[in-house]
Amino acid sequence: WKVTYHDGSSNGYVFSRSSSNGPIHFEYIPVTLERSSSGTYSGGEPVKASIHVEEEAGLWRWVDRLDAELDLHTDARMMGTGAFCIQTPLYERKFVMKRTSLLGDFHAYVQKFR
Repeated sequence: WKVTYHDGSSNGYVFSRSSSNGPIHFEYIPVTLERSSSGTYSGGEPVKASIHVEEEAGLWRWVDRLDAELDLHTDARMMGTGAFCIQTPLYERKFVMKRTSLLGDFHAYVQKFR
C-alpha cells in the first residue's frame, strides 16, 4: 500500500509498505525555493526513514476518517487544502480535503515522522 499526502504548501508526505511483513517507509518531499510559487518558501530538508510497524494502525485510522468526511472534500486544489492519494492492491482513491481543523490535526500528526 501507499498513502501520499500533499499539504497546503504542496510538501509531500509518502507512507508505503510493499509487503505485509515488510517495513513501513516514510518520505518527506519538501517544496524547494525553486518550486515555490512565491520563490521564497522552502519546506525544509527532505527525509527518508523507516517507521515502526505499530504506527500503521494509527495512520490508517486517520486516512479512513479523512476519506469518510465527504462534506469536507472539495474538487479544487487550492492553497491550504490537503491532497491525498491512497493506493492498495484492491483500489486507488484520490481526494482533496478542505482546510479544516481536522486536516490541521492530521497535519500535526504526520509532523512527528519528519
